[in-house]
Amino acid sequence: MISRICLYASILASGFFGAATARAQTIPHSAVSTSAVGSPAPSFMSGFSKGNFYLGAAGAATFISPPNGFATALNARGAEHWHPGFAAGGVVGWAFSNGLMFGLAVVYAGNSADKITTGTGTFRQTGTQGTIATLAEAYYALPLPKLGINTMAVVPYVGLGVGPTWSQVRTKVYFPDGSINRPHGNSGANFTYEVVGGMAFPIAGLKNTVGLIDYRYLGIVDARNLQQTYVSANDKDIIAGPVVPSNYIAGHVIAVGISHSF
Repeated sequence: MISRICLYASILASGFFGAATARAQTIPHSAVSTSAVGSPAPSFMSGFSKGNFYLGAAGAATFISPPNGFATALNARGAEHWHPGFAAGGVVGWAFSNGLMFGLAVVYAGNSADKITTGTGTFRQTGTQGTIATLAEAYYALPLPKLGINTMAVVPYVGLGVGPTWSQVRTKVYFPDGSINRPHGNSGANFTYEVVGGMAFPIAGLKNTVGLIDYRYLGIVDARNLQQTYVSANDKDIIAGPVVPSNYIAGHVIAVGISHSF
């Protein structure tokens, strides 16, 4: 049964891991240029509007949508359900003076198993999965002053990220007859992407430092690679086989972080 994310992160976060994943997830840093009519960029963003190196970190809550993908050992398909998890990660990058930011994020995300559902019922599942994501990210800080909105409170941003994720899964599924199915193993690199929307806000007393809060949608394409072992109630029948590939796994990440420009 299996499939796993991300997230996040990036977070984060590419931010994750983010996400990503659960960043996964990542963390942007905003740059806002002055407007054509001389409206200034918000003062708390000044460190990100000159062309600067930046560092960021974030933590996040991750939510994995049920994927399809059960092992051929069971000749069945269904959905795995995971409890909400966590992600944490960091990012390093460069903020240009035109509002664009590019970064590289590394995120770890973890979730604990809840249950599986198939055409024959719902069954208890225990165990965990952990995912590491490395995502290249691009962000754009929306130039509100240039649009005539001279806000001093928040700066919204949008972003995209792509990169590989690697997962480790150790779970058990318990059936009413006493048999156990045990998905396990380490996945290979799976292609992952993220779509990000969020906002930066000032942190009182910290110069060139902003707080961040964002939402990240994470997608793992053609997830595969784990193994699965089925053991009958009397230990008489043991069947092993690969996990049937899931064509797609979706995750959702809510990340909170901090970023500092140098």
